[in-house]
Amino acid sequence: MAKHEAKQGDAKASIHIAPTPTKHKVAKGVAAGAVALAAYGFAYAAGASYFSTHFVPGTTVNGKNVSWLTEQEAAELINQDTESYQNEVTVGGLTFSVQASDIGFTNDGEACAHEAMQQNDSAQWALSLLSPRDVSIETGITFDEKALDKAVGDAVDDYNKKATDPEDAKVAYDDDSVSFVVVGAKSGTKLNKDAVLSAVRASVAAQRDATTVEDDKVLVQPSRKSDDAELKEAVDSANQVLDLSIPVVVGEDEQTRVSRDQIAQWVELNDDLEVEVDEDAIVEWAQENLADGARRSDDDYDYALDANATAAALLQNLEDGSSEAVEVEVTATKKEPEKEQDSPSGSWNSSLGRYIDVDLANQYARLYDASGNVIWESYVVSGDTGEGHGTPTGTYHVYAKETDRDLVGMDYNNDGLPDYNSHVNYWMPFSGGYGLHDATWRDSFGGSIYSYSGSHGCVNLPYDAAATLYSTISVGETVVVHW
Repeated sequence: MAKHEAKQGDAKASIHIAPTPTKHKVAKGVAAGAVALAAYGFAYAAGASYFSTHFVPGTTVNGKNVSWLTEQEAAELINQDTESYQNEVTVGGLTFSVQASDIGFTNDGEACAHEAMQQNDSAQWALSLLSPRDVSIETGITFDEKALDKAVGDAVDDYNKKATDPEDAKVAYDDDSVSFVVVGAKSGTKLNKDAVLSAVRASVAAQRDATTVEDDKVLVQPSRKSDDAELKEAVDSANQVLDLSIPVVVGEDEQTRVSRDQIAQWVELNDDLEVEVDEDAIVEWAQENLADGARRSDDDYDYALDANATAAALLQNLEDGSSEAVEVEVTATKKEPEKEQDSPSGSWNSSLGRYIDVDLANQYARLYDASGNVIWESYVVSGDTGEGHGTPTGTYHVYAKETDRDLVGMDYNNDGLPDYNSHVNYWMPFSGGYGLHDATWRDSFGGSIYSYSGSHGCVNLPYDAAATLYSTISVGETVVVHW
């Protein structure tokens, strides 16, 4: 029994003295960490103590690197740079220098360094390694503001003489979209003097070596941008006018329809962004496009287009935003007596002998023989004085005789087409492109037709009268045209 107990005692002893390696390693690790932490704390405390009298790493004062320097060393650095101080200004396309001597620049380095040191956070010195600090101090800095303003103002004024102004956003007609659109503003190169002055003052006040500013901060800006509400409203108003489609009728017959492409040639926006319509352009369009359809006659009257009244009606529709039909307005002129009635009186110039007399005042022509007898006569229609196409007056001679001739006019209205192209059967020119010829498209001659529906300058004759004159005269025949 005792032997057994002894064995049990031995077993217990063996278990009691067994080593515990895991606990030993943990203890050693804790001890090492404690040592490291203590070392770090000592180093950090030492750094905090050192940087209580020195600027922490990465510190700049007014752009000058004062890392590791004492307050006195920083003051000496600041004072050292004061006399040679200059500020390089780069704004927009302008570059110039502001010298210390030009503006009476001084700086109290001690005061500047002292205030900067007050902002030196020694307790956070380690963090400054990751985040450098730029301290801006104006204490101790003095300069002549008037001198600075003049130096900067003169430089900006001289530069702006050749600089370009910005362009405001505006409304313009776009051919591709057949509509009015907003055209965006454009930046120029002209500088805003007040903005430049403000930037340079702040830079000099902080003893910076340079002044650089983003263009959008110093350039003169457009006064109207593309998102301007008035521009959008103006575009909408103008395009509403373009959207109209106005029938132009004679009686119940539609002659044409005025729509976007045509209206765009009449409409514009003024400086106040108000829609304006060019009535003169409408009158010109009516004369070119509606005159033939409006021209007609009855037993007593000749009817012709009243372009002004028709244009006024179209203008009213455009101003009202109405697409109601517009009636072509006409003027009525009482017909002159027929040829077989008494012809207007005329007088023969005996010194001329045989000649053709064209009396524009009476719209009448005669061929006198050498004795003064009238051997041919006819009412005529001469050049349209209302359009500035009056027949030239003077003494001329027939220089050609032709039949079946196409008379083609010039392109004075610049539409790419000749102003007229008329076929005549008898052509008797007497001055350049002016001549006597038949006008089979006319129903009547004489009277005041020339004043509102005359020719482009030629002397129009009835077909039979032209045929008779053609067979009677010869090349070289004298022609006298007069009022």
